[in-house]
Amino acid sequence: VVVYYQDEVQRVRALIEREFTVDEDHSVDKTTNQEADRFGYRSLHLIISLGENRSKLDEWKPLAGLCAEVQVRSILQHAWAVFSRELDYKVPSQAPDQLRRQLFRLSAQLEAADEEFTVLRNRSRDIANEYRKDVEQGQLALPLDLDSLREFVEQHIQPEEWERLGVRAGMTPFPLLTNTFQSAGLKMLLRTLQAAEVKSIAEFEGLFPEFQRVEPFLQRFVEVVKAQGGTMHAVPVDVLVLLVSFARADRIQKDFDWGGKFDHVFLAALRQVVHEMLR
Repeated sequence: VVVYYQDEVQRVRALIEREFTVDEDHSVDKTTNQEADRFGYRSLHLIISLGENRSKLDEWKPLAGLCAEVQVRSILQHAWAVFSRELDYKVPSQAPDQLRRQLFRLSAQLEAADEEFTVLRNRSRDIANEYRKDVEQGQLALPLDLDSLREFVEQHIQPEEWERLGVRAGMTPFPLLTNTFQSAGLKMLLRTLQAAEVKSIAEFEGLFPEFQRVEPFLQRFVEVVKAQGGTMHAVPVDVLVLLVSFARADRIQKDFDWGGKFDHVFLAALRQVVHEMLR
């Protein structure tokens, strides 16, 4: 079992201990009890068997009495395991003197990176929580990034409203996505806002009055798509991407590709309408 972060190793351990019987005498935790001056393999090895209740179930009876080994480690611990197996040096005494210093350094760097990724994840969560509180209180002078945009969209944007606007412009209804903004869509919206030189959440919100002015260009876009035999669904985040593009057409670079997420028919139509706006 390979997990992203080192603290998840113990969460997996707790799950395994809940579901199976663990032979503690033959299990080994090499993730913590390692001497400070040693490089080496870091992993959790658990020897497990079926518990009494599970052994009684018909589908599990054939496995009663058998043991299995489960190894649990982080991605970077796994990287060391793979390379140490390739190099065949699992303890310092096995390595030539000329290589030991480099192996110590690599092992220490991987261990430090493992810890830093956990710190980064925790800090990312803290920032997202801070953004959530700020948006709840109406404090929108926040730097524009994926976390701040997600919080603003989740709290201040009603997907149904933007689906209706898209349908009014001639798009096909797509109710399956009216209640969600998918991660890929948010990233495309962020990329578009950044291309349009929007720097903050407050500045994004300030574009909303402009959307009514550019709505005819949204209709024009749908007309061009349909003329090419295409169909555009009124996915809320896509509608917002288009409106931002039209509202800030003068800021969008000619070679901007909207993250390569639009079909080539949509992309060509979008560029055509942006060009028409600037003539």
